[in-house]
Amino acid sequence: MRVILLLLLVAITPQLCAQAAARTEPQGDGNWTSLFAPPPMRAPDQVRSMTGSPGANYWQQQADCTIRATLDEVTARVSAHLTVDYTNNSPEALSYLWFHLEQNIFRPDSIARGVAAVGGAAAERIEAQTDGAVVEAVSCRGRDLQFTVHDTLMRVELARPVAADGGTVSIDIAW
Repeated sequence: MRVILLLLLVAITPQLCAQAAARTEPQGDGNWTSLFAPPPMRAPDQVRSMTGSPGANYWQQQADCTIRATLDEVTARVSAHLTVDYTNNSPEALSYLWFHLEQNIFRPDSIARGVAAVGGAAAERIEAQTDGAVVEAVSCRGRDLQFTVHDTLMRVELARPVAADGGTVSIDIAW
């Protein structure tokens, strides 16, 4: 009986291995179906090597900021004016810029507060409630720019794109 089971196991094992190998191959959409399959890795290029190190065409954006702020101790409010001198080192022109408004997690309608309400990891850290960063105006060379705030992000539409490979723009934000 043991011999029969052993022979059966030897006969079936190659088929099982072939089926397992077929399941670990990437599907047409790039999804991997096996928990133990290696994740698909980005091929090295001129921007990043296979290890993630910077390549010959690597670039980073640059933002130099000047902030003038005042604190009203009675109301516990900060008013500020920010000037961002932004250099676009990317190979593409930019028609808008993103800004982080991290103080908005303390707004009563923030996504973080909603997550905390259902027991998220930040629940005990979001006790204070404020108006967050109330942006009063965004401008470039004295001309108002359109902006949209979504939770902790603000998208600023530029009057004209910032040129690629070193183009600059100066943005003023009051809050």
